[in-house]
Amino acid sequence: MNRILLVIAFLFMFSACSSNESGTKFEANKNTADLFDSNGFDKEGYNREGFNEQGFNRDGFNKDGFDQKGFDEGGFDHEGFNEFGYDNTGTDRTGFKPDLPNDCEKDSITFEDMAGQPSKLELKDQYRDKYGVSFSLSDGKSPVLLKHYEGDPDDINRHIGWVCSTCIEGSVDWPYGEGKINSVKPEHKSLLGNYSLAGVNQDSFLIVDYDNPVNAASGMLIDVNKGEEFTFKAYDVNGLPIAELLVDDGAGDGLGTRWQITSSAKAFVKLEIHFALPGAGGGFALDNFSPSKACTN
Repeated sequence: MNRILLVIAFLFMFSACSSNESGTKFEANKNTADLFDSNGFDKEGYNREGFNEQGFNRDGFNKDGFDQKGFDEGGFDHEGFNEFGYDNTGTDRTGFKPDLPNDCEKDSITFEDMAGQPSKLELKDQYRDKYGVSFSLSDGKSPVLLKHYEGDPDDINRHIGWVCSTCIEGSVDWPYGEGKINSVKPEHKSLLGNYSLAGVNQDSFLIVDYDNPVNAASGMLIDVNKGEEFTFKAYDVNGLPIAELLVDDGAGDGLGTRWQITSSAKAFVKLEIHFALPGAGGGFALDNFSPSKACTN
């Protein structure tokens, strides 16, 4: 009889414990459920996994580790470039690392020696004695000296473009003006300086004539974006084309894009730079021009 009573007591205690444990779980689940609305989000707008309706967690990153602008915690996008277009080695999307090596720097035309000269000064043979090159345009005109805009760095209009080809004569931007359209972003300011050579539009192209044949040339184009295309054509002493280069993927607005053209088999004595922006007019700016070397970094 005592054994029977002990068994009954044990079963009663087990039943009570089970009931209490089950009730505790239910209450916990009920309390947790109360934290989320019918769509599964809490008062702060995050679901049980900690993500909001847009797919970002409380730190502002999605499941792949990128923020709303597409950058990870280190500040790099899916391709490994930061907001300025550089990877963790300082190389831009075109493969150029913006540091002119000494041998290229001393042999490059930076146009900074034109400081003090009037902006829009026609550039023709000013560099012929030292570098053996002369500049001209295919329509018989000349490219000009362009002074980069030096305004308020917080001015929202400071990076809207380069080389106004549709400005009204007499305006601040006429022609290839000094207005807000011609500015260099801070990260390339030390690289591009305050001056460059400006061309015009796609109705003409830049011509570089050489006194002596060369096998290479390089430089930087400023503000290559929005589908702009630049075609470089090199000609030998007989006027025959021997090398061609297409640049259609630039570093972007207010930045410099490195280019180089080489011809190991034959030397060239003329270089043409053709500009095209499909469906629109425009112009371009040339800087850090090395007439006879292929500078790549």
